[in-house]
Amino acid sequence: MSLSLSPEGEARLFNVVCLLIGIIMFYRGITDFLLFEDNPYRTLLGLIFFGGVVSIWLMYQRRRIGFWMFCFFDFSVGIVFIFFLQDIWYHHVLPHVAYAALFVPFYGQMRWGRPPDPLDRRVPPEPKSNWTGWITDHLVSFVDRWPIVARTIERIRPLQRLVNRLVINGVTSAPPPRPLPFSLWTPDSGPVARVEDGSSTRGTFTSWPGLIDRAFTGRHLPPITEGEVAALPPVDEVVALFLRGSDFKPSGKTTALFCFFAQWFTDSFLRTNPEDARKNTSNHEIDLCQIYGLGEESTRMLREGTGGLLKSREGKRLPWEKLSPVYPPFLVDPEKLEVKPEFARIAFDPIMATSFDEKDPPHGMARDLRALLEKIGEWTQTDERWVWHYAAGLERANSTIMYSAINTVFLREHNRLARELGSEYPERAAASDGDDWLFQTARNINVVLLLKIIIEDYINHLAGSPFKLKLEQGFADRCRWYRTNRITLEFNLLYRWHAMVPDVFHLGGRELKDQEFRFNNELLEQHGAEAVIHAASTQKAGRLVLSNTPSFLKHPELRSIAFARQFRLAGFNAYRRRWQLPSYKSIAELTGGNSALTQALERLYPDLNGIRGVERVELPVGLLAEARSANQVLPPLLQRMVASDAFSQALTNPLLASFVYGVNCFTEYGVGEIERTGSFADVVHRNQTLGTEPVSADFSNPAFTGDTPA
Repeated sequence: MSLSLSPEGEARLFNVVCLLIGIIMFYRGITDFLLFEDNPYRTLLGLIFFGGVVSIWLMYQRRRIGFWMFCFFDFSVGIVFIFFLQDIWYHHVLPHVAYAALFVPFYGQMRWGRPPDPLDRRVPPEPKSNWTGWITDHLVSFVDRWPIVARTIERIRPLQRLVNRLVINGVTSAPPPRPLPFSLWTPDSGPVARVEDGSSTRGTFTSWPGLIDRAFTGRHLPPITEGEVAALPPVDEVVALFLRGSDFKPSGKTTALFCFFAQWFTDSFLRTNPEDARKNTSNHEIDLCQIYGLGEESTRMLREGTGGLLKSREGKRLPWEKLSPVYPPFLVDPEKLEVKPEFARIAFDPIMATSFDEKDPPHGMARDLRALLEKIGEWTQTDERWVWHYAAGLERANSTIMYSAINTVFLREHNRLARELGSEYPERAAASDGDDWLFQTARNINVVLLLKIIIEDYINHLAGSPFKLKLEQGFADRCRWYRTNRITLEFNLLYRWHAMVPDVFHLGGRELKDQEFRFNNELLEQHGAEAVIHAASTQKAGRLVLSNTPSFLKHPELRSIAFARQFRLAGFNAYRRRWQLPSYKSIAELTGGNSALTQALERLYPDLNGIRGVERVELPVGLLAEARSANQVLPPLLQRMVASDAFSQALTNPLLASFVYGVNCFTEYGVGEIERTGSFADVVHRNQTLGTEPVSADFSNPAFTGDTPA
């Protein structure tokens, strides 16, 4: 039996019936239970009526068990009235039969188990609580409120390891583990070009190439419909939400160094193929390809060939330096203004970088770099700037003076490690394969140092918890998320942290505009890598919020929104559910009551075709619009997504596997270097040029107290 009403109308009518019958049952329960104290049968009837109220509440929740409980309690009412109270059946029993009959037309709306909201078409469903997530959330919340507890836990090594594992495993287990059923693979036979008009591409489905070919970028959720994409607001209006204008919102906690380090770090694995938007040119690993290249053929071009060293050169000594500073080698012949032959075949595609042949990779090699970068702007590749380009593993290695400075630090660290290994193990270094052994061992150590920095410095800064997470080798092998890495569309898009970039960079008493500190390595060597890192560490990054992206990054924001729509990315609330966080019921709840932002989002994302506006808010918008506590760098979903992806990418690195990690891989000296390193500052300080002043290399502002927003 069904009613001739719309689904919405039938749902509302059902709610009204539940309310009316529930009030009647509650009234009868009160009167029978309280007014007939001397009659045990009446007291029993009162309890039965209360059971009817519970049954109706379950039916209101669309639980089918509620209907059958109500029938049982109605039957019980009849038994008590007829057989114990000797009442005429139609006086009291018949009305209860009618009550039960009223619910019959709505039986189809009810389900066994928790039914979906009839007004809701959400994928994935609302998350169910699990014990690991419950323990993790409450443990983190408790430790955040009581920092002394965190310090106590850290002093007790077994307890520290237990809590460390619980937190990491709880966060990383939130989304389903790889392999994921969907990717950006489509049946198209040719490349799919990237578009910027917000149009969408063909859908996808689970396929063999989509599962095993990691050249196709993965995705956590299936695409939404083309109609849902077409109904989204114009891209230009959405981009306007991000732009800063004249009001720079500084972070009280995050330094500009963190902002530049994040760009340098993610550039190594978030690499969209410029010829085919479905694909990437990533190794899917944290592997320091910024200095080693994307494959062994490219790595050989960057190696010295003796002593396990990377190629380097001595720069001009600055007045305060006692030794000449070490920098990467120049990429360009200053006379011919061409890439030097020794570096010309460095490839920016991992397949070609590993096994070179004469056919160019899809988007060129180092010999084509100038033409590739001129697309950014002719100002980037003037002759004066071009000759200062450094040889490195990636095409964007010279994009900012901070990128070049961080590359310089890790190049110096590699060569320091190689020399120390040669000194510690002279016989092994003198063997016929000594150069290769020194190089590969130094490289192994250097990569694990970066992994430690990511967990113990980078992630701890973002987490903002008094309990400091540690890189723990071995335990990840036994976790369900220990799977082969694969970069996803969502991970790519969530790292568009343009709001952190300051309008100007302060260096040596000057305010540098973006075009002055980009593609300008001459400026780096005029001040020294140490001074550049110190300057970045002592000035504030921008807060990661809407209305804080500098104007010169407007186009990248537009490309991000268009990229998400091209592949029909699900909305923000869907990703809340995927990461085991409850959905927001309204845009006002999402923004934490920020009236101006709520109004702006409600205008762009109104309720449409039965879908609530909060369900239509796009992921890139929601990630920055979400409210957070004043001392948190990241909003809740962004923090959870970054942490789970970082842990599952870093801790599954083969160098950390139980049967790999150890003295055979790193030597005793190398293990000692790993154990004594816990921050980027540690690596910077031991590679400062002799004579330079001690520098700050912190991601967090040491003066942050929580009085200003993080």
